[in-house]
Amino acid sequence: RLRAEGNWLWARSNFAGGLWLPQIPRHQFSGQLLWTSARASLAAGVRGSSLQFEDDLNRFRLPGFAVAHVTAQHRLGAKWSGVLAVENALDREIVAGFSPTPLLGPPRLVRAGIRYDFF
Repeated sequence: RLRAEGNWLWARSNFAGGLWLPQIPRHQFSGQLLWTSARASLAAGVRGSSLQFEDDLNRFRLPGFAVAHVTAQHRLGAKWSGVLAVENALDREIVAGFSPTPLLGPPRLVRAGIRYDFF
């Protein structure tokens, strides 16, 4: 079974003087494709944001970004599954803030593990 999902958020948030509210981008989006079978699932997606400002005076710009992720899961037993996930799969460099120098978001992250479903 294949499923697609996505969302987009448009925000227009300004101070009375016309400046943008800090850390509120105009556009945010995410999308994901998910394939499932009786014993396995595979998901791939992307999320992103348009530019935003770090400060209330709109001096420090945080550029827009988009990152991809992939997750795989395989059922090992009635309640056990093996899981592999890759976040920021393309290892994009993301400026997440200024304090007073640029702060970078996390690089590619790979997680592997065993999952147990209690219910």
